[in-house]
Amino acid sequence: MQKYFRELCEEHTIVFSVLVFLVFMPLIWLLTYPIYSSLDSVWNGAVKYGFSGISALGFIFFIWKRPTFSFACSKFWRNLFTFGLLGVIGAIGAFVFSSDKVDMTPSFITMLGCILMNLAIAVSEEVIFRGLILHSMLQAWREKKNVVARSIIACSIIFGLRHLLNLITMPDTLFLTLAQVVFTFMAGTYLCAVYIRTGNIWVCIVIHFLEDFGTSVWEIFSSNAAVSAASDGTIGVAIGMIALQIPYVIFTVLMLRDKNWR
Repeated sequence: MQKYFRELCEEHTIVFSVLVFLVFMPLIWLLTYPIYSSLDSVWNGAVKYGFSGISALGFIFFIWKRPTFSFACSKFWRNLFTFGLLGVIGAIGAFVFSSDKVDMTPSFITMLGCILMNLAIAVSEEVIFRGLILHSMLQAWREKKNVVARSIIACSIIFGLRHLLNLITMPDTLFLTLAQVVFTFMAGTYLCAVYIRTGNIWVCIVIHFLEDFGTSVWEIFSSNAAVSAASDGTIGVAIGMIALQIPYVIFTVLMLRDKNWR
């Protein structure tokens, strides 16, 4: 059974990848709903995405009996500075420019929950999308032409569409969610390129964490930001969110066109 499922995953990578976010992640969230439904929003997310990440790792080891990618952390700081600095700068920029008037004082528990929530999101999504899905695509299509570009685009499309699941818990944010699908696709290409260039999943996790934390931390300091996060945005906000991701796409192209790397 395990061998058959492994071969099926490798042969039909796109179908398998779509099932991961259409079936696997919602199923995990549904099964764990009794646990996290009564928690505050930050702890709600920490538990929900924490279970997603743990389940993804369990799935990998159950089917493949080994990780399909490496958790090695060699040359972490060098790779983060060389290829991930744009992501770190973007995260700091998101933290600065998304600020609203501070009118709330979060408790230590709330702040810790915010950190753990964004860490759980970063780990679970990088393990699933860059570690499992992208790696599977690179292996399955290794004999095809333009395998790297093909894999990055396909993985990033699926990563972007994954955010449609946000409509399950926030059905009134359709317009903003559609914008999120576009800009997460763009950011996804950058994270894919960083992973391919470095082979280091931890660099992607740190970048992902900082970007999410930079935009979400204000929700526990500002009541206005908290209300805005739960409501739909304007077309100007959506365009701005997408425009901020353009440097990531440009840097992705530059990284992959490097002849020395190729």
